[in-house]
Amino acid sequence: MITPKLKHKISVIARFIVIWSLFGSIYAIIEYGLLGNSDIYPSTQNYYNGQIQYIYIISGSAFLGLIVGLFEVVIFPNLFIKRSFSFKIIFKSVLYSILIASFLLIIGSFVTSIQLGVSMIGPEVLESQWRFINSFAFYSIFIFISFCFIISLFIFEISKSLGIMIFYNFLTGKYHKPRVEDRVFMFMDMNSSTTIAEELGHVKYYQLLNKYYSDMSDAIINTFGEIYQYVGDEVVISWPIDKGVQDSNCIRCFYEIKLSIASNEAWYKDKFGVIPTFKAAIHCGSVTTGEIGELKKEIVFTGDVLNTTSRIQHKCNYYKAELLASQRLLDKLPTHKSFTSKVIGEIELKGKNQKVLINKLSLL
Repeated sequence: MITPKLKHKISVIARFIVIWSLFGSIYAIIEYGLLGNSDIYPSTQNYYNGQIQYIYIISGSAFLGLIVGLFEVVIFPNLFIKRSFSFKIIFKSVLYSILIASFLLIIGSFVTSIQLGVSMIGPEVLESQWRFINSFAFYSIFIFISFCFIISLFIFEISKSLGIMIFYNFLTGKYHKPRVEDRVFMFMDMNSSTTIAEELGHVKYYQLLNKYYSDMSDAIINTFGEIYQYVGDEVVISWPIDKGVQDSNCIRCFYEIKLSIASNEAWYKDKFGVIPTFKAAIHCGSVTTGEIGELKKEIVFTGDVLNTTSRIQHKCNYYKAELLASQRLLDKLPTHKSFTSKVIGEIELKGKNQKVLINKLSLL
């Protein structure tokens, strides 16, 4: 069974394959436009067949996209956790330069061996590749592929910064015009954050927050959530209403995050001398969603549901609850057997005229 986390990784790798296939198509079309029905490459005197070359270029580009995707999604996240940014840049530059050169030589040898019907290490193939290396064509292609690397990695980093879905929505223009939709929101806040920040100092507190937010990632992916925003030590997680209530994803997300933090208790204690705990509130309702801003565009949610969720979350300490949820949300959830809910009652929230019925949740 494919887990949401694995599905997420596969989708990111698939985007690399698509992007690189597109780059390959562009190059093959330009090359065919320049060479047309020529039988040889003018600079190297190697054989050329436009239609066959197109197939090889697309296939090779897709394979290269697969390799880059595997590096970026599977290998590098763990490799660079404790490395500096400069090390990351230098390492990637050297590795990808070697990868590009190897790719050009291997694909060139393969295509030439097929055309000549000889071994990839035959003298005719080696001679043709030597002519290729000593021509300007080799370096021009190297520069083109390097540019493709920069573009694909830039898109990858931007999508990580904005969030995959937000980046996708920007590209598709989904929210160019405001639209009303039903969503679930969870406001989650670290306990005693001010005290912890004073004890640790700014730098160590930042490191704690970075690790704290990192440990949430799998739980959010597994429950199909989207990070809407970070506000200091508070994180706002959101779901489209169908995804949020399905299998009680919004509730499971909280407890999966709690489990993830608990599994790293020893590390937190050793590194920071404290284990972060948190409280949260979950509510649902209609919001207006759209792009806003001129100098810096952002997709924002506006509506009473966000204010209400925030105010419910502020009641957690008063009711000594780690998780509060509105009755409106619970009414939409399927029958749940993993947690219990205790009605606190209708309460008045600051700045609200109508009372809201809330529940205290806990695991069975």
